[in-house]
Amino acid sequence: MKDFSNIEVFKQGGRILRKYYKELTLAFLAYVLVTFLPKLILSPETAFVEQSIPVTLALFLFTVFISFLGLIVQVGVIKNVIDAAGEIKPNLRDLYLNYRRVPSYLLTSFVASLISLIGLFLLIVPFFFLTARYQFSLFYVIEKKVGMAEALYLSDKMTRGSIWKIVKFDLFLIFINILPFLPMLIARILGAQPPLSYLFGLFALFVLFTASVSFISLTVLYKKFNISPKA
Repeated sequence: MKDFSNIEVFKQGGRILRKYYKELTLAFLAYVLVTFLPKLILSPETAFVEQSIPVTLALFLFTVFISFLGLIVQVGVIKNVIDAAGEIKPNLRDLYLNYRRVPSYLLTSFVASLISLIGLFLLIVPFFFLTARYQFSLFYVIEKKVGMAEALYLSDKMTRGSIWKIVKFDLFLIFINILPFLPMLIARILGAQPPLSYLFGLFALFVLFTASVSFISLTVLYKKFNISPKA
């Protein structure tokens, strides 16, 4: 069993974010921009509703293109975070240079999510255990450039004997990311009226920071457990 401290891993994630804050902030902003800007452009009022055939086709092709671009950037962001977790300065060129990993990334993500969904149908506990067992497979796809089957196998092998500790770490990260919303929730329960409730709600913005550190921390854990594809 591999031993680690939840607090120490999270603190290390925060230290890495501080060390490479320029590169990682730009990478995260690029992902947010590519992911959410098209949703604002293609609102239900403007997309695929009572449009002419050429316009509908153009919107469809744009949606396909921007979705694929989002996947490329998502893979690039993960590559940047993996490098940062390994004390290598992230290269923003990776945001578009890893497009060849998109098919394997997409397939692995689908299969890993399907496995987690099966666990959810069984019960909540199997869901967390199955998610913990295969959640590192995407890192293998991107860093080690392996296929879906080998990535799932390596993630399964890497986590053997430590599943319960990884589940507790996942729950710890969920708790950390819920904390910023508690002041807003308490304000609502106590019946606080605007602008006081909005002031409390500003604490929710901290989730942008905690979510970033959480993802980096998960990557740090991957680097701690990481095994070679030939292992």
